[in-house]
Amino acid sequence: MTRREGEVAGLVAEGLSNRRIAAELVLSPLTVDRHVENIRAKLGLTREQM
Repeated sequence: MTRREGEVAGLVAEGLSNRRIAAELVLSPLTVDRHVENIRAKLGLTREQM
């Protein structure tokens, strides 16, 4: 997992929405969505498991 993905994962664990994470990290919401998808893939999770 990249450093940024780790930051995003930590904020997800705190319960922040992707939009809020984008604001906190000064990223576009689409970039955060992509990071979350990469994190799920690396953990072997699918949308159905969430």
